[in-house]
Amino acid sequence: MSSLFRSLENIKESHSMLYYSIHFLTSWPINFMLALRHPSMFKELKRFGLNQLEMFGFKRELMKLPKQGILFELHSHTSNFSPDAKGDLDSVINLLFRKGIDIWALTDHNNSFGFDQIASGEYDLNKNRFGKKYELELNSDGRSLIITRKLDEKQLVLLRSIEYWTDMGEIGIYGYNTNLPNEGIHPYGIRGKDISLREAVDLGIEGGGFIVLNHPYDNDGIGWTKGDAGIGQAVETVNKNDKHKKFKINKSILKKPFKAVTSWKRKLINRNNYTKKFLREAITAAEEIGSQKRFIAIEKNVAQVFPKLYCPVKAGILAKKMDLPFVATGDAHTLKMYARSGVVFDEEDYDAMFDITGGNHADTVKALISSKKFKNYFNYPTYGQIIDWVRSI
Repeated sequence: MSSLFRSLENIKESHSMLYYSIHFLTSWPINFMLALRHPSMFKELKRFGLNQLEMFGFKRELMKLPKQGILFELHSHTSNFSPDAKGDLDSVINLLFRKGIDIWALTDHNNSFGFDQIASGEYDLNKNRFGKKYELELNSDGRSLIITRKLDEKQLVLLRSIEYWTDMGEIGIYGYNTNLPNEGIHPYGIRGKDISLREAVDLGIEGGGFIVLNHPYDNDGIGWTKGDAGIGQAVETVNKNDKHKKFKINKSILKKPFKAVTSWKRKLINRNNYTKKFLREAITAAEEIGSQKRFIAIEKNVAQVFPKLYCPVKAGILAKKMDLPFVATGDAHTLKMYARSGVVFDEEDYDAMFDITGGNHADTVKALISSKKFKNYFNYPTYGQIIDWVRSI
Protein backbone atom coordinates (compact mmCIF):
# COMPACT_ATOMS: atom_id res chain seq x y z
CA MET A 1 0.00 0.00 0.00
CA SER A 2 2.90 2.36 0.62
CA SER A 3 3.79 2.38 -3.08
CA LEU A 4 0.15 3.19 -3.91
CA PHE A 5 0.24 6.25 -1.66
CA ARG A 6 3.55 7.34 -3.17
CA SER A 7 1.91 7.21 -6.58
CA LEU A 8 -1.01 9.28 -5.34
CA GLU A 9 1.38 11.88 -3.92
CA ASN A 10 2.97 12.20 -7.33
CA ILE A 11 -0.30 13.26 -8.96
CA LYS A 12 0.21 16.90 -7.95
CA GLU A 13 1.93 18.63 -5.06
CA SER A 14 -1.04 20.89 -4.37
CA HIS A 15 -3.52 17.99 -4.32
CA SER A 16 -3.63 17.52 -0.56
CA MET A 17 -4.58 14.14 0.86
CA LEU A 18 -7.48 15.83 2.64
CA TYR A 19 -9.15 16.88 -0.59
CA TYR A 20 -8.25 13.60 -2.25
CA SER A 21 -9.83 11.63 0.62
CA ILE A 22 -12.99 13.75 0.60
CA HIS A 23 -13.32 13.31 -3.16
CA PHE A 24 -12.54 9.58 -2.96
CA LEU A 25 -15.19 8.92 -0.32
CA THR A 26 -17.96 11.13 -1.67
CA SER A 27 -17.84 11.61 -5.43
CA TRP A 28 -17.96 7.95 -6.51
CA PRO A 29 -21.17 6.88 -4.74
CA ILE A 30 -22.86 10.23 -5.38
CA ASN A 31 -21.95 10.28 -9.07
CA PHE A 32 -23.10 6.67 -9.31
CA MET A 33 -26.57 7.51 -7.97
CA LEU A 34 -26.86 10.51 -10.27
CA ALA A 35 -25.84 8.38 -13.26
CA LEU A 36 -28.77 6.03 -12.62
CA ARG A 37 -30.86 8.58 -14.54
CA HIS A 38 -29.27 7.32 -17.75
CA PRO A 39 -30.67 4.09 -19.30
CA SER A 40 -27.17 3.05 -20.40
CA MET A 41 -26.18 2.79 -16.74
CA PHE A 42 -28.40 -0.26 -16.29
CA LYS A 43 -26.84 -1.92 -19.36
CA GLU A 44 -23.40 -1.39 -17.84
CA LEU A 45 -24.54 -2.84 -14.52
CA LYS A 46 -25.88 -5.92 -16.29
CA ARG A 47 -22.66 -6.40 -18.24
CA PHE A 48 -20.58 -5.88 -15.12
CA GLY A 49 -22.69 -8.33 -13.12
CA LEU A 50 -22.44 -11.05 -15.76
CA ASN A 51 -18.67 -10.62 -15.94
CA GLN A 52 -18.41 -11.09 -12.18
CA LEU A 53 -19.88 -14.59 -12.56
CA GLU A 54 -16.54 -15.62 -14.05
CA MET A 55 -15.30 -15.89 -10.46
CA PHE A 56 -17.74 -18.80 -9.99
CA GLY A 57 -16.62 -20.84 -12.97
CA PHE A 58 -18.64 -19.24 -15.79
CA LYS A 59 -16.15 -17.94 -18.31
CA ARG A 60 -16.26 -17.74 -22.08
CA GLU A 61 -20.03 -18.25 -22.17
CA LEU A 62 -20.62 -14.88 -20.51
CA MET A 63 -17.93 -12.85 -22.25
CA LYS A 64 -18.82 -10.85 -25.33
CA LEU A 65 -15.96 -11.35 -27.77
CA PRO A 66 -16.01 -10.76 -31.54
CA LYS A 67 -15.98 -13.90 -33.66
CA GLN A 68 -14.42 -12.20 -36.67
CA GLY A 69 -12.70 -9.01 -37.72
CA ILE A 70 -9.37 -7.37 -36.89
CA LEU A 71 -8.92 -6.97 -33.13
CA PHE A 72 -7.14 -3.94 -31.70
CA GLU A 73 -5.94 -3.98 -28.08
CA LEU A 74 -5.57 -0.41 -26.77
CA HIS A 75 -4.31 1.00 -23.46
CA SER A 76 -2.15 -1.67 -21.87
CA HIS A 77 0.90 -1.95 -19.65
CA THR A 78 3.80 -4.31 -18.98
CA SER A 79 5.88 -4.86 -15.85
CA ASN A 80 9.03 -4.00 -17.82
CA PHE A 81 8.17 -0.32 -18.09
CA SER A 82 5.17 0.36 -15.81
CA PRO A 83 5.78 -0.04 -12.07
CA ASP A 84 2.11 -0.83 -11.37
CA ALA A 85 1.82 -3.64 -13.96
CA LYS A 86 2.21 -7.40 -13.67
CA GLY A 87 3.24 -9.35 -16.78
CA ASP A 88 6.38 -8.88 -18.87
CA LEU A 89 6.72 -8.23 -22.60
CA ASP A 90 7.39 -11.86 -23.52
CA SER A 91 4.37 -13.13 -21.60
CA VAL A 92 2.06 -10.45 -23.02
CA ILE A 93 3.15 -11.05 -26.63
CA ASN A 94 2.67 -14.80 -26.26
CA LEU A 95 -0.80 -14.22 -24.82
CA LEU A 96 -1.82 -11.80 -27.59
CA PHE A 97 -0.84 -14.31 -30.26
CA ARG A 98 -2.74 -17.03 -28.41
CA LYS A 99 -5.86 -14.85 -28.06
CA GLY A 100 -5.87 -13.80 -31.72
CA ILE A 101 -5.19 -10.08 -31.23
CA ASP A 102 -4.09 -8.46 -34.50
CA ILE A 103 -3.01 -4.95 -33.45
CA TRP A 104 -1.54 -3.91 -30.12
CA ALA A 105 -0.80 -0.53 -28.58
CA LEU A 106 1.54 -0.78 -25.59
CA THR A 107 0.91 2.39 -23.56
CA ASP A 108 3.26 2.20 -20.61
CA HIS A 109 3.26 5.14 -18.22
CA ASN A 110 5.03 8.14 -19.72
CA ASN A 111 7.26 6.05 -22.00
CA SER A 112 7.36 4.06 -25.23
CA PHE A 113 10.40 2.01 -24.19
CA GLY A 114 8.74 -1.29 -25.03
CA PHE A 115 8.26 -0.40 -28.70
CA ASP A 116 11.62 1.38 -28.98
CA GLN A 117 13.65 -1.46 -27.46
CA ILE A 118 11.94 -4.12 -29.58
CA ALA A 119 12.47 -2.00 -32.71
CA SER A 120 16.16 -1.39 -31.96
CA GLY A 121 16.84 -4.97 -30.94
CA GLU A 122 17.83 -3.95 -27.41
CA TYR A 123 14.97 -6.13 -26.21
CA ASP A 124 15.47 -9.40 -28.07
CA LEU A 125 12.24 -11.37 -28.42
CA ASN A 126 14.27 -14.40 -29.54
CA LYS A 127 16.65 -14.37 -26.58
CA ASN A 128 17.03 -17.73 -24.79
CA ARG A 129 14.85 -19.49 -27.36
CA PHE A 130 15.74 -22.60 -29.32
CA GLY A 131 15.78 -21.26 -32.85
CA LYS A 132 14.28 -18.03 -34.08
CA LYS A 133 10.67 -17.67 -32.97
CA TYR A 134 9.88 -14.16 -34.24
CA GLU A 135 10.80 -11.89 -37.13
CA LEU A 136 10.46 -8.10 -36.96
CA GLU A 137 9.69 -5.54 -39.63
CA LEU A 138 9.84 -1.85 -38.67
CA ASN A 139 7.84 0.59 -40.76
CA SER A 140 9.95 3.30 -42.39
CA ASP A 141 8.22 6.09 -40.42
CA GLY A 142 8.97 4.44 -37.07
CA ARG A 143 5.32 4.47 -35.96
CA SER A 144 4.60 0.75 -36.17
CA LEU A 145 6.29 -2.60 -36.50
CA ILE A 146 5.15 -6.11 -37.37
CA ILE A 147 6.02 -9.13 -35.22
CA THR A 148 5.70 -12.34 -37.25
CA ARG A 149 5.60 -15.70 -35.49
CA LYS A 150 7.69 -18.13 -37.55
CA LEU A 151 5.66 -21.18 -36.54
CA ASP A 152 2.54 -20.19 -38.48
CA GLU A 153 3.36 -16.76 -40.02
CA LYS A 154 0.77 -15.17 -37.75
CA GLN A 155 1.37 -11.41 -37.43
CA LEU A 156 0.93 -8.89 -34.61
CA VAL A 157 1.12 -5.18 -35.45
CA LEU A 158 2.58 -3.04 -32.65
CA LEU A 159 1.91 0.72 -32.66
CA ARG A 160 4.37 3.08 -30.97
CA SER A 161 2.16 4.44 -28.19
CA ILE A 162 2.23 5.98 -24.74
CA GLU A 163 0.03 6.95 -21.80
CA TYR A 164 1.25 10.48 -21.30
CA TRP A 165 0.92 12.90 -18.39
CA THR A 166 -0.26 16.45 -19.07
CA ASP A 167 -1.08 19.24 -16.65
CA MET A 168 -4.76 18.29 -16.92
CA GLY A 169 -4.59 14.52 -16.76
CA GLU A 170 -3.51 11.52 -18.81
CA ILE A 171 -3.98 11.00 -22.54
CA GLY A 172 -3.12 8.15 -24.87
CA ILE A 173 -1.03 8.91 -27.97
CA TYR A 174 -1.14 6.13 -30.57
CA GLY A 175 1.08 5.57 -33.59
CA TYR A 176 3.42 8.55 -33.15
CA ASN A 177 7.11 9.08 -33.94
CA THR A 178 8.10 12.25 -32.11
CA ASN A 179 9.93 12.80 -28.82
CA LEU A 180 7.80 14.24 -26.03
CA PRO A 181 8.97 16.49 -23.18
CA ASN A 182 9.68 14.53 -19.96
CA GLU A 183 9.10 11.24 -21.78
CA GLY A 184 10.65 8.36 -19.86
CA ILE A 185 11.78 10.50 -16.93
CA HIS A 186 9.08 9.58 -14.42
CA PRO A 187 6.13 7.20 -14.93
CA TYR A 188 3.67 9.47 -13.12
CA GLY A 189 4.73 12.87 -14.39
CA ILE A 190 6.85 15.55 -12.77
CA ARG A 191 5.34 17.96 -10.29
CA GLY A 192 4.93 21.35 -11.88
CA LYS A 193 6.68 20.31 -15.10
CA ASP A 194 4.01 18.40 -17.03
CA ILE A 195 3.35 20.10 -20.35
CA SER A 196 -0.05 21.55 -21.16
CA LEU A 197 -2.82 19.41 -22.55
CA ARG A 198 -2.95 21.59 -25.65
CA GLU A 199 0.78 21.19 -26.32
CA ALA A 200 0.65 17.42 -25.79
CA VAL A 201 -2.23 17.05 -28.26
CA ASP A 202 -0.39 19.22 -30.78
CA LEU A 203 2.83 17.20 -30.48
CA GLY A 204 1.04 13.86 -30.67
CA ILE A 205 -0.87 14.75 -33.83
CA GLU A 206 2.12 16.45 -35.47
CA GLY A 207 4.04 13.23 -34.81
CA GLY A 208 1.49 11.29 -36.86
CA GLY A 209 -0.50 9.95 -33.94
CA PHE A 210 -4.09 10.08 -32.80
CA ILE A 211 -5.21 11.05 -29.32
CA VAL A 212 -7.44 9.28 -26.83
CA LEU A 213 -8.56 11.23 -23.76
CA ASN A 214 -8.07 8.64 -21.03
CA HIS A 215 -10.63 7.74 -18.35
CA PRO A 216 -12.57 11.03 -18.12
CA TYR A 217 -14.24 11.67 -14.76
CA ASP A 218 -11.87 9.28 -12.98
CA ASN A 219 -8.59 9.77 -11.15
CA ASP A 220 -5.67 10.80 -13.38
CA GLY A 221 -8.10 11.40 -16.25
CA ILE A 222 -8.88 14.69 -17.93
CA GLY A 223 -10.29 17.00 -15.29
CA TRP A 224 -8.83 15.28 -12.23
CA THR A 225 -5.28 16.58 -11.83
CA LYS A 226 -4.58 20.23 -11.13
CA GLY A 227 -3.93 22.33 -14.22
CA ASP A 228 -4.69 26.00 -14.77
CA ALA A 229 -8.19 25.22 -13.52
CA GLY A 230 -7.90 21.66 -12.31
CA ILE A 231 -10.19 19.55 -10.20
CA GLY A 232 -8.13 20.13 -7.05
CA GLN A 233 -8.63 23.86 -7.58
CA ALA A 234 -12.31 23.34 -8.36
CA VAL A 235 -12.90 21.42 -5.13
CA GLU A 236 -11.12 24.15 -3.16
CA THR A 237 -13.21 26.87 -4.81
CA VAL A 238 -16.47 25.06 -4.09
CA ASN A 239 -15.51 24.36 -0.48
CA LYS A 240 -14.68 28.02 0.18
CA ASN A 241 -18.22 28.98 -0.76
CA ASP A 242 -19.87 26.05 0.97
CA LYS A 243 -21.47 26.71 4.36
CA HIS A 244 -21.00 23.00 5.20
CA LYS A 245 -17.20 23.24 5.15
CA LYS A 246 -16.70 20.80 8.00
CA PHE A 247 -18.78 18.13 6.28
CA LYS A 248 -20.89 17.47 9.37
CA ILE A 249 -23.17 14.48 9.02
CA ASN A 250 -26.84 15.35 9.11
CA LYS A 251 -28.75 12.41 10.58
CA SER A 252 -31.74 13.14 8.35
CA ILE A 253 -29.54 12.28 5.36
CA LEU A 254 -29.57 8.65 6.42
CA LYS A 255 -33.35 8.59 6.01
CA LYS A 256 -33.37 10.63 2.80
CA PRO A 257 -30.22 9.70 0.85
CA PHE A 258 -31.37 11.31 -2.40
CA LYS A 259 -31.73 14.61 -0.60
CA ALA A 260 -28.04 14.34 0.19
CA VAL A 261 -27.35 13.76 -3.49
CA THR A 262 -29.26 16.92 -4.36
CA SER A 263 -27.23 18.94 -1.87
CA TRP A 264 -24.05 17.85 -3.65
CA LYS A 265 -25.28 18.60 -7.16
CA ARG A 266 -23.62 22.00 -7.28
CA LYS A 267 -20.23 20.44 -6.58
CA LEU A 268 -20.72 17.75 -9.20
CA ILE A 269 -21.94 20.19 -11.86
CA ASN A 270 -18.92 22.37 -11.14
CA ARG A 271 -16.59 19.38 -11.44
CA ASN A 272 -18.17 18.10 -14.64
CA ASN A 273 -18.08 21.54 -16.25
CA TYR A 274 -14.35 21.67 -15.66
CA THR A 275 -13.96 18.23 -17.20
CA LYS A 276 -15.96 19.23 -20.29
CA LYS A 277 -13.89 22.40 -20.55
CA PHE A 278 -10.69 20.36 -20.64
CA LEU A 279 -12.12 17.98 -23.23
CA ARG A 280 -13.17 20.88 -25.43
CA GLU A 281 -9.70 22.40 -25.08
CA ALA A 282 -8.12 19.17 -26.26
CA ILE A 283 -10.49 19.02 -29.22
CA THR A 284 -9.80 22.65 -30.09
CA ALA A 285 -6.07 21.97 -29.98
CA ALA A 286 -6.52 19.13 -32.47
CA GLU A 287 -8.69 21.25 -34.77
CA GLU A 288 -6.10 24.02 -34.90
CA ILE A 289 -3.50 21.82 -36.59
CA GLY A 290 -4.15 23.24 -40.06
CA SER A 291 -6.58 21.32 -42.23
CA GLN A 292 -6.09 17.93 -40.54
CA LYS A 293 -9.05 15.92 -39.36
CA ARG A 294 -9.83 15.68 -35.67
CA PHE A 295 -7.70 12.69 -34.76
CA ILE A 296 -9.06 12.53 -31.25
CA ALA A 297 -11.30 10.11 -29.35
CA ILE A 298 -12.70 9.56 -25.86
CA GLU A 299 -11.98 6.40 -23.91
CA LYS A 300 -14.40 3.90 -22.44
CA ASN A 301 -12.15 2.45 -19.76
CA VAL A 302 -13.66 -0.78 -18.45
CA ALA A 303 -11.15 -1.01 -15.60
CA GLN A 304 -13.48 1.51 -13.93
CA VAL A 305 -15.51 -1.11 -12.11
CA PHE A 306 -18.36 -0.63 -9.63
CA PRO A 307 -18.92 1.87 -8.04
CA LYS A 308 -17.09 3.82 -10.77
CA LEU A 309 -19.31 2.57 -13.60
CA TYR A 310 -20.66 6.09 -13.96
CA CYS A 311 -17.29 7.12 -15.49
CA PRO A 312 -17.60 5.17 -18.79
CA VAL A 313 -21.34 5.95 -18.91
CA LYS A 314 -20.80 9.70 -18.66
CA ALA A 315 -17.81 9.52 -21.01
CA GLY A 316 -20.03 7.86 -23.63
CA ILE A 317 -22.70 10.54 -23.28
CA LEU A 318 -20.03 13.21 -23.65
CA ALA A 319 -18.53 11.53 -26.75
CA LYS A 320 -21.97 11.43 -28.36
CA LYS A 321 -22.66 15.09 -27.62
CA MET A 322 -19.27 16.10 -29.04
CA ASP A 323 -19.57 13.72 -32.01
CA LEU A 324 -16.27 12.02 -31.17
CA PRO A 325 -15.21 8.37 -31.51
CA PHE A 326 -15.72 6.40 -28.30
CA VAL A 327 -13.20 3.56 -27.96
CA ALA A 328 -13.29 0.70 -25.44
CA THR A 329 -10.08 -0.23 -23.66
CA GLY A 330 -9.21 -2.75 -20.98
CA ASP A 331 -6.42 -0.69 -19.38
CA ALA A 332 -4.70 -4.04 -18.88
CA HIS A 333 -2.19 -4.16 -16.02
CA THR A 334 -2.09 -7.94 -15.60
CA LEU A 335 -2.20 -10.85 -18.05
CA LYS A 336 -5.77 -11.72 -17.02
CA MET A 337 -6.93 -8.21 -17.98
CA TYR A 338 -5.66 -8.55 -21.56
CA ALA A 339 -7.78 -9.54 -24.57
CA ARG A 340 -11.09 -8.74 -22.84
CA SER A 341 -11.87 -5.34 -24.32
CA GLY A 342 -10.93 -3.30 -27.35
CA VAL A 343 -11.88 -2.29 -30.86
CA VAL A 344 -12.70 -4.50 -33.84
CA PHE A 345 -12.39 -3.43 -37.47
CA ASP A 346 -14.21 -4.99 -40.40
CA GLU A 347 -11.61 -6.84 -42.51
CA GLU A 348 -12.83 -5.32 -45.77
CA ASP A 349 -12.76 -1.81 -44.30
CA TYR A 350 -9.26 -2.37 -42.98
CA ASP A 351 -7.91 -3.78 -46.23
CA ALA A 352 -9.42 -0.92 -48.24
CA MET A 353 -8.00 1.74 -45.92
CA PHE A 354 -4.65 -0.08 -45.82
CA ASP A 355 -4.42 0.31 -49.60
CA ILE A 356 -5.42 3.99 -49.42
CA THR A 357 -2.73 4.75 -46.83
CA GLY A 358 -0.04 3.04 -48.89
CA GLY A 359 0.31 0.05 -46.57
CA ASN A 360 0.73 2.03 -43.35
CA HIS A 361 -0.85 0.35 -40.32
CA ALA A 362 -0.63 3.42 -38.06
CA ASP A 363 -2.41 5.60 -40.61
CA THR A 364 -4.98 2.88 -41.29
CA VAL A 365 -5.92 2.57 -37.62
CA LYS A 366 -6.01 6.36 -37.22
CA ALA A 367 -8.27 6.82 -40.25
CA LEU A 368 -10.71 4.09 -39.20
CA ILE A 369 -10.93 5.37 -35.62
CA SER A 370 -11.45 9.01 -36.67
CA SER A 371 -14.14 8.00 -39.19
CA LYS A 372 -15.82 5.72 -36.59
CA LYS A 373 -15.49 2.63 -38.76
CA PHE A 374 -15.12 0.22 -35.86
CA LYS A 375 -17.06 -1.53 -33.14
CA ASN A 376 -16.27 -1.86 -29.45
CA TYR A 377 -16.20 -5.07 -27.48
CA PHE A 378 -15.78 -4.95 -23.74
CA ASN A 379 -15.85 -7.13 -20.65
CA TYR A 380 -15.32 -5.72 -17.20
CA PRO A 381 -12.57 -7.31 -15.12
CA THR A 382 -13.72 -9.28 -12.10
CA TYR A 383 -13.04 -8.10 -8.59
CA GLY A 384 -10.67 -11.04 -8.30
CA GLN A 385 -8.61 -9.72 -11.20
CA ILE A 386 -8.62 -6.20 -9.73
CA ILE A 387 -7.46 -7.52 -6.34
CA ASP A 388 -4.74 -9.55 -8.04
CA TRP A 389 -3.54 -6.38 -9.74
CA VAL A 390 -3.62 -4.24 -6.56
CA ARG A 391 -1.65 -6.88 -4.66
CA SER A 392 1.09 -6.70 -7.27
CA ILE A 393 1.56 -2.93 -6.93
